[in-house]
Amino acid sequence: MLCVVTCGTTINSYFCAVVNVQNLFSSQMDKRLILTAVLAVVAVTGLRAAVYDEWFEDKTLRIDFVFSGHGGESFVGVDELVSFNGWAGRRDNLLDAGPEGNACVLVKDLETGEHLYKHPFSSLMQEWMVTDEAEVAARSFENPVLVPFPKKDVIVEVYFRDSYGDYVKSYAQAVSPDDILIKDVSGKDVTNHEFIHKSGDPRKCIDLVLLPEGYSFAERDKWVEDARKVKDILFGHAPFDSYEDKFNVIRVDTFSFDSGVSVPHEAVWKSTVLGAHFDTFYSERYLTTRRMKSLHTILEGIPYEHIIIIANSDVYGGGGIYNYYMLTSDIDNYPQVLVHEFGHSFAGLGDEYYYEDFEDISLALYKKGVEPWEPNLTTLTDFESKWADLVPDGVAVPTNDAEVKEVGAFEGGGNASKGVFRPVYDDCRMKNNESKRFCPVCERAIGRVVELQYNK
Repeated sequence: MLCVVTCGTTINSYFCAVVNVQNLFSSQMDKRLILTAVLAVVAVTGLRAAVYDEWFEDKTLRIDFVFSGHGGESFVGVDELVSFNGWAGRRDNLLDAGPEGNACVLVKDLETGEHLYKHPFSSLMQEWMVTDEAEVAARSFENPVLVPFPKKDVIVEVYFRDSYGDYVKSYAQAVSPDDILIKDVSGKDVTNHEFIHKSGDPRKCIDLVLLPEGYSFAERDKWVEDARKVKDILFGHAPFDSYEDKFNVIRVDTFSFDSGVSVPHEAVWKSTVLGAHFDTFYSERYLTTRRMKSLHTILEGIPYEHIIIIANSDVYGGGGIYNYYMLTSDIDNYPQVLVHEFGHSFAGLGDEYYYEDFEDISLALYKKGVEPWEPNLTTLTDFESKWADLVPDGVAVPTNDAEVKEVGAFEGGGNASKGVFRPVYDDCRMKNNESKRFCPVCERAIGRVVELQYNK
């Protein structure tokens, strides 16, 4: 559904009318052309890069969105607005954090429409929307988003991306910094935490928090040791070893009633802080939590941008969602999974593996003629925007020779065996657990995110 959002000019008169123009155009191409024009108008006022101190306080605004879906339609609501002192996120590059993601939140000045801050991300709800269950059931997903606290009245907009690569639905809400219903938690007790790696001021560095899931209080010492292992694993792996001095790592100490996490396919259910479980969307190894508001409430007052959750479980599995969180288990036996999932959540990298029975690209997450947003996947629709510059002279694109060791464009990726292409034949952490490295395309993507998010 194509939606046009019309907005008023003041807080008191502010309104958002969502106009359904689905039936006004005779073809999908007509709809996409109109949408492109709408987004072009939206972008015009955002050409000047916003200056942090001009527009924002040293304070965080958390918007507790609730995303819902059913039968191909998705909806956005807001549960609560929360604020606390300090802003740990980007102060430079306010409109560019890296890959675009499947969604974004855009903060605009209410009076002028100037673009002030953009937060790209992906969501668990959008993954669920392509499952069979979404056709017959309705679900809601908590999705808090952090933005810097505005000095003036702003509009906060949410965009979702559809299978054509376009943002086709938006939600808008005016936010006044003087709103008495923004819950200020600046004076609350902060969850016990400790910097286990500190490179500098949280306002400058990229702040990474580690949370335990399924560790009882009696296992505190195990958690302290596991958190250290996570830090060592991550910064012992290229290219993160080259950027260690740009990160802070914070261990958060919050403990569960039970030890371990829920494994539904084994009829095991645990009482844990975040209610994480395997079998997400009936996929046995997919480990996630939907208690996002509880997660972010735990972190109130702690400087954080990226979230790693460690499950106290020896069951193999995990999950990573771009600018959302990553969750992994069994770090002793599968430390490489931690690095793989962080590639998803930190840099928006896509899976480079595929399933032979997914020959039809439409059965996977991508569409013919649409360039994936992930920096390490392509349909060759717009290969020049991806890694064409890294392909050596003499290497054919697409690359059909498995003996080629250089960067090329090898068919198979993003779950699909046909129609989606990856940068190298086999040697990449985003393809298999045996690889000792990321491919050059993934390494460059990670480096770009680091440079964009590190406040110089």
